[in-house]
Amino acid sequence: SKISQRAATFALTGSQDLVWEHHGAYARRRQMTIDALGEIPTLHLPVINGAYYAFPRYGGGEPSTTLCERMLTQESVATVPGSAFGEGGEGHFRISFAVDDNVLADGLNRLQQFFS
Repeated sequence: SKISQRAATFALTGSQDLVWEHHGAYARRRQMTIDALGEIPTLHLPVINGAYYAFPRYGGGEPSTTLCERMLTQESVATVPGSAFGEGGEGHFRISFAVDDNVLADGLNRLQQFFS
């Protein structure tokens, strides 16, 4: 059997502790993101299911590229403009919560400052 087949067999039949550890970490970071972005009245956050990023809609007519550039220069928070995901993404930005808890908390605090 090929090494990839043996690795797959081990991944499926071996201990799942690491999987559950990561699952818990992402669930915690997801909730941190929902809580922090939910405190910003100008944002609307769709339900996050099965992803490690949020895609909030923001108020105002500013292009998402301009908004993301301002977040980067003013608060040192890197986000992705919604327009990068097609015409329907304009008016949104994407932020990943697949980072260390402390980095995420700091970035979310900076976003709250930016929108206040």
